[in-house]
This record gives sequence, C-alpha cells and structure tokens, in this order.
Amino acid sequence: MRKLLAASLGFGLSLTAPAFAQGNHVVGLVQGYTCMMADIPDSDRMNFTNPMSFKAAPDASAPDALVVTPQVAVKTGAQPVNGFLPVLQANGKEAWIEASKVAPYSLPGMPRTKCYVAKMSNGAIGFSHPTE
Repeated sequence: MRKLLAASLGFGLSLTAPAFAQGNHVVGLVQGYTCMMADIPDSDRMNFTNPMSFKAAPDASAPDALVVTPQVAVKTGAQPVNGFLPVLQANGKEAWIEASKVAPYSLPGMPRTKCYVAKMSNGAIGFSHPTE
C-alpha cells in the first residue's frame, strides 16, 4: 500500500502544529500545475529579514508576494515571461518566480517519491508525496 505524505506549501508558514492536530490532509490534486524544487541559495535559507520571495508580476522590480518555499507549484507548460514562470502560492493566488530558480522535483535518497500539487483540507495549496 502506498503511503501519502502531505506537506503544506507554506512549510511551517501556513501549516502549524494545530493544523496537524486537526488532521490537515490532501483533499484533491490541483490540475495544471507541476511540483518543482526552488533553488534557494544557502545565504537566503536562514535570512528572515529579507527572504527570497515570489514576485507579484514577471519583473524583478515587482512587489514581493509570499516567501519562496522549497517546493514550488509551477504552471504546467508555461513559457518564461521576462525570465519568470507563473506559480501558485499557498493562498491560491498566482505569483512569479525567476525561471533560473526552479528545477525538476527530486528527493535525494528517495528516487521513487513523487510530488503532486494538492488542495489541503484547510483550503491551502500544498503537496502530496506518494511513495512506494
């Protein structure tokens, strides 16, 4: 039987201990988006003052949106616009990330683990990680 792990896109930003206690879980998959990995520089991983953020528009000077998380929901088949790809944030709103900052999903040491963009029981956009 396959196990299903669910993790929020917010990775601790939107999925807190009370959410686990209430049984936050995947209620469906989100079509039209692909799970990818964000290439967050080590210098930004612990930068709580000015973390790497999604952009509100496909432009480096656009206002910041939510903070970039390790997993990113990128619009399937999208072509870069001004070097940016459209993403779906945890709150369900579209934002943009530099195309050079994303890579195909992979989990070192667990090559059979898949990643799917999912709708969570708390209404957030998250991820489903079925394993064999």
